[in-house]
Amino acid sequence: MRQQLLPTSWTAYADDVAHYCYVRCLDFGNLYEVVRVTHDKHGQQAEFVHQIIFMSEYNEPAMTEILKGFGYESLDAFVCETNGADADPAGFVTRPDGSIDRAASPSWWIDYMLFASLLAEHVEGRMMSVQAADDLANAVVVMSPIAPNPFCIRRTFGGQLVSIPLREDEVNMICTIKDEQARREHLLDEISDLGEDDPCFDGCSLSSLLDNEDLLADIQRRWYHYNGHGGDHTENLREAVTVTIHTHFPKV
Repeated sequence: MRQQLLPTSWTAYADDVAHYCYVRCLDFGNLYEVVRVTHDKHGQQAEFVHQIIFMSEYNEPAMTEILKGFGYESLDAFVCETNGADADPAGFVTRPDGSIDRAASPSWWIDYMLFASLLAEHVEGRMMSVQAADDLANAVVVMSPIAPNPFCIRRTFGGQLVSIPLREDEVNMICTIKDEQARREHLLDEISDLGEDDPCFDGCSLSSLLDNEDLLADIQRRWYHYNGHGGDHTENLREAVTVTIHTHFPKV
């Protein structure tokens, strides 16, 4: 799985000497890079934040929880304010109950750059000297805006050490891991939806199956294979579960 990065220019969302925040888009609606520096009131230390934001990690409840910390009651409230509902009410269509019909509202879209800047304010950074924080931010945003710079931060993801800013191969690795995690979560949800009493489990408890990584890997492999040949996905899953259980636990 390849993730092509198309970085935009940096945009300032706070531009004070003692508090500044920059955001740029790496992949629209998906990946955003943020840099924030906040000096303490004594001017002795500063908090430095530099992260890649994966928007797929934030569903609406998670976004709403963060937005509440900035005075927004809901995602709709955030979108309405940022996209000028007062100045352009025609851009937002309301239902009889007063809620917004998002699909019918041409002005309903999420400003992910702004949301990323709020996330930069929300997350905790590293404390260091003011000079070190300013040098780091300058290196990332000004001196070397595309290539990795001498002040790269290293962190572990998926058991591997990666740099911040991420290199393209590291973004590909992270996206591959996240894709695998999403596929596994989808499989677990689909198996759980079958219900404990579904005959495909053939006496195997649902809880023990969900805790068995080897079984799940085989079920996933068979399910994708069966789906590739057509048919109903749920029935394909039942068949994959039954065959896998019989393969791992053959009856005497």
